[in-house]
This record gives sequence, structure tokens and C-alpha cells, in this order.
Amino acid sequence: MVPQPPLKPVEADILYLIWKRKTLGDGRPVTSKDLHKALIKERGGPDGDISAQVVKRALYSLKNRTDGLLEAVEVSRQQSGPSPTGYRLAHDKLITWPATAAIVLALYNYPEHVPPDLKGLIDFITKRGLRVSLQDEDIQQQIAACIKWNYITKDKNTGRLSTTRRVDDEFPYLTAIAGELRDENAGRDSGS
Repeated sequence: MVPQPPLKPVEADILYLIWKRKTLGDGRPVTSKDLHKALIKERGGPDGDISAQVVKRALYSLKNRTDGLLEAVEVSRQQSGPSPTGYRLAHDKLITWPATAAIVLALYNYPEHVPPDLKGLIDFITKRGLRVSLQDEDIQQQIAACIKWNYITKDKNTGRLSTTRRVDDEFPYLTAIAGELRDENAGRDSGS
């Protein structure tokens, strides 16, 4: 796999906003105009905080990555003229479950000098109190998917797991969606 440049903050924000829309039940492709509005609202800043051109450049960059994180599709037009382009997360190309992002970040932040094997990572997750709401078998399946998607590597001789550069590159996005798991658990803990 060809190494990709790290995500820029605006690119991570765009992926997160598209992901968030989907998790809230709106899986329709989103236009650059709507993303621009959402970014302004999310950042709570004035229009000059992020220009429409910056959003378009970020979308272009995400769309043209060789790892294919974003798909561009034609959306229904609401006025005459050419149909606008809508964007959505590519299917099975990046982590979209908060629990999976939390597992990858647990491995990324594993405190020991020697990386863990699968059992060691599961024990670490359990001892750390990371509430991923998954059984050991589910965690194994998530790790297998992360190996397939090049977030995690497994040493053939020792079985030890380690994160790849992709985790560094997508760190802001992974942190954002893993944060949703913490928010979800906090709501559960407080009885909400």
C-alpha cells in the first residue's frame, strides 16, 4: 500500500462530520456547500474561519487519496444547472465504529516497550476499563478488520500486534470517533 500523507485537520473534521451525519441516520451524500456550513457551525467561528475553497480543496484531496476514504457521487439538484457532487465515506475503507477506533488507539497507546499479542491487548483493554461493549470474540474480529485495512500489523513469528503509520495519519479522525464512545459511556454511567 502506498503511504498517504497524514490527514490535515480540516480533512479529519470533514470525515468526522460525514461520519457523524451517518450515525445520526442521514447517510445521504453531503455537498461541499453543506459541509462548509457544518464546519463553520462545528468550529463555532465566523465564516472567515474556514473558506469554501479550503473545504473544496480538502474534499478533492480526500477523494483522490489512493486509500479511497471518500466517494464522490452526483446528488439530486435542487435548481437548474449541473448536479452538485455529494460526498460519503467509502464502504469498508476506514474505521467507522467508535469501539474499533478505541481498540486501535489502545494499541497505539500501549505502555509497554514490547507490543502485545492478541490476548495481551484484550487484557490491557479490559484492565484499562475501556468500555467498548464488545466480547473478546468481537474484539478479535475488529482487530482482524483493522489488519485487513492496514491499521494494525501482526508479526507472523511472535503474533505481536502494532499499529501502522495509518493510525498516525488518521489520528485526529480516530480520536474524534473514539470520543463518541466515551460520550456514549458517560451518558450510560450518569443514567441518561
